[in-house]
Amino acid sequence: MSKKFIVLSIVLLVMILGVTYVMRALRTIEPEPDVVAQQQVVTFLQTFHQESTTQLQSLGVDDTVNTVFISDPTDGYHARVDLKSQQVTIYSPQGEALPRKYSILESVGSTGNSSGGLPAVYKGEIYFMNNGCTNTDLSFDCTAPQYLETSLDMGRTWNRESVTHTMGASFFIVHQGTFFQVYSAFCKEPVLGEVIPAIGNNYDELYVRSLEENGSWSTPQLILSTLGQLLGAYSYDQNSLLLIWRDERFYHANLCGLIPFIGCIDGEPTAGSYLLYRGLYDTKTKGLDELPIQKGDDFNTVMQYL
Repeated sequence: MSKKFIVLSIVLLVMILGVTYVMRALRTIEPEPDVVAQQQVVTFLQTFHQESTTQLQSLGVDDTVNTVFISDPTDGYHARVDLKSQQVTIYSPQGEALPRKYSILESVGSTGNSSGGLPAVYKGEIYFMNNGCTNTDLSFDCTAPQYLETSLDMGRTWNRESVTHTMGASFFIVHQGTFFQVYSAFCKEPVLGEVIPAIGNNYDELYVRSLEENGSWSTPQLILSTLGQLLGAYSYDQNSLLLIWRDERFYHANLCGLIPFIGCIDGEPTAGSYLLYRGLYDTKTKGLDELPIQKGDDFNTVMQYL
């Protein structure tokens, strides 16, 4: 290998590192949260939870804190989450428990007082995103691929469908009679990420797909590539889904994170704060109107209603 080739390689690497650092540094110019959009989201979430509580009470549900609708509220199917036993139970509109109990550890994404990771019921069929984990004697084995489970007989028998992406979170939504799945997917490690730690600190992606009339799923649409964490998805107005997520587009590389192979010995290869974003996904045009609504984990604003 000639000295000229080595010098040129080093110069090229330095140029790549320089451009990467500048591009990531530009992302640190963070916008201020949109106060109007923030208040609109807070008002919507407050109303959403109040209406859900009233509707659950009309079905005779006592524990409305740990119970959420998993179908269109007019259909009445709801799920109760027992955080102590890590079990999820589905109930019919008449309050009858369906045959199968679901472990929170089976689900894709967290479960709690939102529908994230929970099963869903649409037109008499149950849908459940399974993370592929199995409970062994020693630990929980999560090396198997994820899959979508469906049941046409209220959970007595099940079919499995493979999925395109490895998901980090999943929400099922019934919107204007159409069944949607909004989910986050893990990005692949960039080629240079194995060499330069700061480049390897990539983001997740946000996808939307819908169930067609013939029972097949539409091709997943990529709508965002700077996702930190998907936190909520709701039917919003006649044409829109409301999506709420942590966004990391303003993260930037630390200088030490650009050192090949070594990176930062006593710190992270990237730095910065995330913003909470709200997006209105237009189900007709398939466009996304996004605005920042909060900086960091401020539980006194939007976060307390998720």
